Amino acid sequence: MIFHISKSTDPYKNMVLEDYLLREVDSSHEGNDSSSGSSISSILFWRNIDSVVIGRFQNPWMECDLAAMERENILLVRRQSGGGTVYHDLGNLNFSIICSKNSFNKSSNLEIIKSALNKNFKLDIEISPRDDLLLQGKKISGSAFRFLKNKVLHHGTLLIDSDLNKLRKALNSSLASKIVESKSVASTPSKVVNICECLCLQNDCNNSVDVITDIMNAIKTQYINRSEIIWSEQSMLNNIPEFNSKVGKFKSHDWIIAETPFFKYEHRYTDNKSCRLDVLKGKIKKMEFISGDLKQVYEFLA
Repeated sequence: MIFHISKSTDPYKNMVLEDYLLREVDSSHEGNDSSSGSSISSILFWRNIDSVVIGRFQNPWMECDLAAMERENILLVRRQSGGGTVYHDLGNLNFSIICSKNSFNKSSNLEIIKSALNKNFKLDIEISPRDDLLLQGKKISGSAFRFLKNKVLHHGTLLIDSDLNKLRKALNSSLASKIVESKSVASTPSKVVNICECLCLQNDCNNSVDVITDIMNAIKTQYINRSEIIWSEQSMLNNIPEFNSKVGKFKSHDWIIAETPFFKYEHRYTDNKSCRLDVLKGKIKKMEFISGDLKQVYEFLA
């Protein structure tokens, strides 16, 4: 078992690191945890600056307020796993659990996180049927998964002390109701809460950085086998083959926008006047102006 802790808070760099560990990690490092018997070869802990992270098959216009994000300097990120949209900031701790496909057990992985938090912080966290972690009936963690030939990535969030006002503004799309057809995966909205809010009610809340460190240590103590801890410095990141080009890919328009599945957008001016757009790979392919029984259609080849 190897614990990696990223010192980078750049979401694009952390995605490259996660992808590298998933592809390159040696399954022979797998170790069993004391409570569930889950075999895991590596866990990565990481935090990002303010970011909205959409799933692999999602539509950013449906999931978030892009104009508000630009005003607030919130980055848009598309990850490689499926699932719904999440908000990251420095008050959110992300975990990435990597194991072989043969030993993958998502219930056991979640049980590790839940047990560590409940035992060490006297919380009452539950696992929902949707594989979310709930505290006082509200979501503190969601998970997503990525499957390679022989490996599985299970990653998730932990809301420690995130800016929930920013989260709600960023994840409130004013355009979603105007998208009349879409092949993308839609998020399921949930009520959320920070772990620190509950700890403060117990008068047991230090600053969020201390809590994040305590949580990482609590998860680590769930394991019987001796674990190696590796801090992922910038120098280590630079040693990843083609690191800069991979970061560039995750930052690129081709990845973030052009990977958006096909959708149709309709803006209605009056009850019988509207404009409809067919959008593929982030580009308008067809435009229709409709007024009563009249229709004008424009198609774009580029």
